[in-house]
Amino acid sequence: MLAYIKGTLEIKMTDYVVIDVGGLGYKVYMSAIGMEKLGNIGDKVKVYTYYRVREDDISIFGFNTNEELRMFELILSVSGVGAKTALTIIAVTEPSEFAIAVISDDVSYLTKIPGIGAKSAQRIILELKDKMKKENAVTKTKNLKVKEAVVDSNKVDEAISALQVLGYNKKEIEKVFMKLDKKDLLLYAVTDRYWLNGRTLYEVVKESLDGGVTFLQLREKKLDEEHFLEEAKELQKLCKEYKVPFIINDNVDIAVEIGADGVHVGQSDMEAGMVREKLGPDKIIGVSAQTVEQALLAEKRGADYLGVGAVFPTNSKDDAKEVTYETLKEICEAVSIPVVAIGGITHDNIKELTGSKIDGIAVISAIYGANNIKNAASGLKEEISKIVE
Repeated sequence: MLAYIKGTLEIKMTDYVVIDVGGLGYKVYMSAIGMEKLGNIGDKVKVYTYYRVREDDISIFGFNTNEELRMFELILSVSGVGAKTALTIIAVTEPSEFAIAVISDDVSYLTKIPGIGAKSAQRIILELKDKMKKENAVTKTKNLKVKEAVVDSNKVDEAISALQVLGYNKKEIEKVFMKLDKKDLLLYAVTDRYWLNGRTLYEVVKESLDGGVTFLQLREKKLDEEHFLEEAKELQKLCKEYKVPFIINDNVDIAVEIGADGVHVGQSDMEAGMVREKLGPDKIIGVSAQTVEQALLAEKRGADYLGVGAVFPTNSKDDAKEVTYETLKEICEAVSIPVVAIGGITHDNIKELTGSKIDGIAVISAIYGANNIKNAASGLKEEISKIVE
């Protein structure tokens, strides 16, 4: 039985590839998307394989990941579903999304897949749900650093079991259930109209997004509610175009009204648990912290990430207390949620954060106080990418 094939990609056709292994060419059927991900002619490739033997045919089906292979095997076990349909399902949905749809009885999700009608979707759920729950799945929610799930909370354990059946490991399962990908926090920009210099906030934010900002917080302490709301809607739309998370500083009501991705609160603002009650389970909550105790409490109360600082002297916030490198590192090691360093970070001192185990940096003047905002953002992103582990 072939577990995988590793060799040189020689031929690409509409529904199969040929991989050369020591002078032998293996014809491997794949989805169009799978072949696209595989690479170019002449590349060294590896595909996980399913070997099908029939009286009149021997075929090899290939997959980019072991999870896709396991998903293919499970789908083929459904009565009336053939290899072509199984490949279509794999081509248009992630294994984790498919597993959660099955566990959650989500017929509407499955019927969006080409060739899957309501009856087929119901049959897939009926025949796969118990298999995913019964197979050896020993890791439960209490053993995982899992936040609010994309399924009902009483089905989290079932969803975890389903993902384990597909071959997901502990860290991969955690990532599926997290609302926030820590990569989004790499270069976190906080707005401040002090640095506008005659330009609009929209203009400077757009320039920073062009430079590679991965997360945006709208911070307005003096703007009236009407103009704050108008500005928030405008920037939210802009961030959606760049596929960058957009959150509001402190003002939970406006965040709820416009459906922002989340809220960031400080130690003197609304407590994280109360914010969660107002926002709901699917939104991002960030909390400022200066000590390990504050960090652990924020995580316990439902924070999705922490903003820790000020790590350097700063003029951006009057009441900012400086946090030592040692404390920053201790916080990173104490919590399981992502940590962003904030306060006084510049292109000149960013390297001093090396080894602290942060997941990103949050900056204001280092981007918006620069003469060339786009270049400043790009340069900071390049530097922090070297530091984040």
